[in-house]
Amino acid sequence: MRGIWVVGVAALCWSLGLAAQAPEAVPERESREDVRVLFDVSGSMRHNDPERLSASALTLLAALLPAGSRAGLWLFGETVSEALPVAEVDADWRERALALRPRLVEYEQYTDIEAAVRDAAEASANGPRQLVLFTDGMVDLPAPAGGGKAERDAASRQRLLDELAPALAEEGVTLHAIAFSAEADLALAERLAQVGGGLAAQVESADGLLQAFLDILERLFPVDQLPLEAGRFLVDDGVAGISALLLREPGEGLVIVDPEGGRHDAEAPGQGLEWLSESHFDLVRIDDPLPGEWRIEGTLGDASRLHLDADPVLRHGALPATLYTGFPLPLEAWLVSQGQRLSAEESATWRVRARLQGLGGEALAATELGPEGTAFVGRLPGAELAGNARLLLEASRDGVRRQRLQAVNVLPAIEARDAGERVELAARHPDLDHANTRLEAFLLGEALAVETGEPGQWRIPLPPLEGDAAVPLLMRAEIDWRGETLRLDLPRLLLNPDARLALEAFEASESLAGEALEGAAEPRETGPAPRTTAERIETQLRELPRAVEQGWRRYHDDPRLWGGLVALLFLLVIIVAMSGARRRARRRPREEPHV
Repeated sequence: MRGIWVVGVAALCWSLGLAAQAPEAVPERESREDVRVLFDVSGSMRHNDPERLSASALTLLAALLPAGSRAGLWLFGETVSEALPVAEVDADWRERALALRPRLVEYEQYTDIEAAVRDAAEASANGPRQLVLFTDGMVDLPAPAGGGKAERDAASRQRLLDELAPALAEEGVTLHAIAFSAEADLALAERLAQVGGGLAAQVESADGLLQAFLDILERLFPVDQLPLEAGRFLVDDGVAGISALLLREPGEGLVIVDPEGGRHDAEAPGQGLEWLSESHFDLVRIDDPLPGEWRIEGTLGDASRLHLDADPVLRHGALPATLYTGFPLPLEAWLVSQGQRLSAEESATWRVRARLQGLGGEALAATELGPEGTAFVGRLPGAELAGNARLLLEASRDGVRRQRLQAVNVLPAIEARDAGERVELAARHPDLDHANTRLEAFLLGEALAVETGEPGQWRIPLPPLEGDAAVPLLMRAEIDWRGETLRLDLPRLLLNPDARLALEAFEASESLAGEALEGAAEPRETGPAPRTTAERIETQLRELPRAVEQGWRRYHDDPRLWGGLVALLFLLVIIVAMSGARRRARRRPREEPHV
C-alpha cells in the first residue's frame, strides 16, 4: 500500500510541473539554494502533534519542491540525524523523503535546537542555504553533572541568538522557523528569522501548520496564482494548467465542478485531472482547463491555492520577509509574455494593485501601482499592527487575473516593556538610532522625559503610581528616514496591568489613539467615546456596579479593594454633581439686557 501511495505522490509531483514553468517563475538565485528542513522529534511532539501533522508537512514538502532544486532533511531531539542528505529533487528523492514518515514518531527526550541548526547549516555547505526549522518547544538539554540545567539551556539559547544566527546570516543562510504549539519559544523563532531574513510563525492547528509551511515554500519558490474566492475561480484562455492545493477538514470530501457542469472528485477525477488526497488536503492537477467559471463544493481552508501554468505571468522585485509597523514599502511589478516583458503600450491596458492582508484575509494596507514604462511602481503604506501577514500583488485586465502571494512578518519598529520603575524601549528596525528617532511619552496627560541608552535603546523613568490602578502609557515616535519624516503611534503599554481597577488615559492628542494590547480580550460594543473628562467619569460610574459585582466575586476577602472602591465612589459622586451643576447652568435661559 505504501508503495502505491509513494508512486501516486511521485506521479502527481511530476504532473504539478512547478519547475517546468517559464524561467522567471523560479529566480535563478533561488534555484541554486539548498533547502534544509529540520523536523523536531522530541518527546513533546507526541502530545503536541497527535494528528501527525508533521507527516502531512513532509508530504507537502515532497510534493511541492520543484524538480531540479536541492533539498535535505534532518531530524533532531536529543541528537541530530541527517536523515536525507542534500541532493537534487527528483522522483527518487521524493520517494526517500516519504519513506521517512515513520521516523517522525521515533521520539527522543530532549530538544537541542542549537545543535540542529549548526549541523544542518554546515553539512556539505556550498553556497546560500535556506533552513526551515519545525519545532514544538524550546531549548531543552539534559542536565549536566552537578545540576544547572536552566543555566545550560539559557546559555545554548543565547549562543544561538548572539553567535550562531548572525554568523550564518553573514554566510548567506536564511532561517525560517515554525513554532508549533503554545509552549514553543516564539520569541526565539522570531529573532532567528529576523536575523536570517526569513519567516517565523506560531501555529496551533492543522490549517495553521500547513499554511505556514506553504508560506515558506512559496517564498523559496514563488509561483503565479489564480484568485480563489468563495470556492469559485475564473479560467481564461491563457491558462494551460492549474495545480490546486485544497485544504479541508479530515474526512470531508471536495467536488470540483467545471464550466460545463461536469463533477470531479478524488474517487472519479475524470479526464484531464489527477487527484491525490492526504489527511488535511487534496492535491489536484488540471491540464488544459476549460475557460469559464469553475467552482469547488465543500469547506475549503483559507490557505488553499491555485498555482498556474499560464501566459502572461506577473513578476515583481525583491520583497523582504520582514516589514515594520509604520514603514512604507516601495513596490515594482511587471508582466511577462513568452519570456519577454510586455511593452509600455500593452502594460498600460493592465491594472496592478497591492494589498497587505492578515491571515484571515482582512486588509491591513493597500495601494495601486502606477505604470512607468514597462513596469508598475507604487508604495504600500506601513501597517499599524504587528503579526503574520501576506502581501498580495494582482494584475487584471478584461477578466484575466494574475496574482503573486508572499508571506511576511510585520514587526513593531520599536518595542517597549515595563521594567518596574522605568519603561525600556528598543528599536527592532535596523535603521533606527538616537540621531534619527525622537520619542515622546504621556502618562495621564503629562509628558514624561525620554532618556537615551545604548545605541537603538531608550528609557522612560516613571513617577510613582499611586493607588491600586492600571494606567496606559501613550508613546509616539518621529523618525527621519530616507528623506522623509515618519510619525508612528506606538502601542499603548499598560502599567501596573495586574491592578483590579483601570483608569482612563487622558489623551495627549487626538493622534495618540492607542492600539489594542496584544493578547487583550475582544472589546465590547460601545457607543460614541466620551468627549470630556466628566463624561468619561460618568461612563465609569455607570460601569461601577458591574465592577463591584466582579470584585465581590473575586476579592470579597480583601479589605484593600473596598477601601479603594469607597474612596473612588466618593470622588466620582462629587465630580458628577459638579458636572451636573455646570450643565444646568448652561441650560439656564438667557436674560435680555436692561437699558
